[in-house]
Amino acid sequence: MQPIHTNEAKSLISETYPVVYGTLKRGTLRKFLHDGSSTVFSCKSIRQRKSAATLFTSGVDAALKKVQAIVDKYAGLPTDGLFDGCEPQPAYPDGMIYWDDLLRAVDLVALYDHLVALTYKYPSHLDESPKAIRKAAMIVTMRPLCRVRRASRIANSGRAFEQG
Repeated sequence: MQPIHTNEAKSLISETYPVVYGTLKRGTLRKFLHDGSSTVFSCKSIRQRKSAATLFTSGVDAALKKVQAIVDKYAGLPTDGLFDGCEPQPAYPDGMIYWDDLLRAVDLVALYDHLVALTYKYPSHLDESPKAIRKAAMIVTMRPLCRVRRASRIANSGRAFEQG
C-alpha cells in the first residue's frame, strides 16, 4: 500500500480530510475504488468485468500521463527529505477487496502527492507558480475520480457491453 503524505493529496483520499480548493467538486479515491469495484464485481462475465474496469481506468491512465509529464520536469533533483514533516496516511483501508485494475487510481494520487511535495521543496524550479501547478494537477487528478458515478451508470445499464 502506498502512503499519502501531503494535505493536498490527502484531500483526494476521502471526504474526512479537509478540502484544499473549496470551489472544485471533489471526487475521492475511496469512493472511486469502492463504487468502481462494486460495479465491476457485479458484472456477470470476465469480459464484462474487463469492459467495466476500462470505463473507470481510461480517465486514470490519461491523467497519469499528464501528471507524470509535470513530474518529469523535476527529474534529476534530489528527493531526500521530500516528505519530511508530513504524516503518512494509507491511500485506502486495509482489508477491502478491490478490482486490481482500479488500483491505478492509487498510483495517480501517489504521483500527485509526489508532485505536490516537489513543488513545496523546489518552488522556483519552474517558471510557473507552484500553487498554479498544484491546482492544475489536482484538477487533472480529480477528474477521473469524479467520473465514477457516470461510469457506474453506463456499466449498470448494460450499454458498455453492447456489441456493434
